Amino acid sequence: MASKIVRYSMPFLAVAAFLGLLLLPDRIAWPLTLFSVFFSFFVIGLWSVLFPQDVISWVKAAHRQVDEADPALWWLPRLIGTFFMLFAGTIGLVFLLKR
Repeated sequence: MASKIVRYSMPFLAVAAFLGLLLLPDRIAWPLTLFSVFFSFFVIGLWSVLFPQDVISWVKAAHRQVDEADPALWWLPRLIGTFFMLFAGTIGLVFLLKR
């Protein structure tokens, strides 16, 4: 259930950021866009840490021999997701401390 929520909310977030960048004044649009980009990095990272089999199912589309149910492969999506969350958190802290 949570995986489907993330899967369907990410396109909505991207469209909202794009429309906000086009329609809102610059004073509001750029912080909103930066927030949505780094929030997206964090959510995708969290999703890949919590649901590595979904990320591996994307790989299975190109490589049919990959088994997404094999827990021995789950470390790679979790590692990438951790880096995504660390990146988003670091950039968020820099922007927060910059103010």
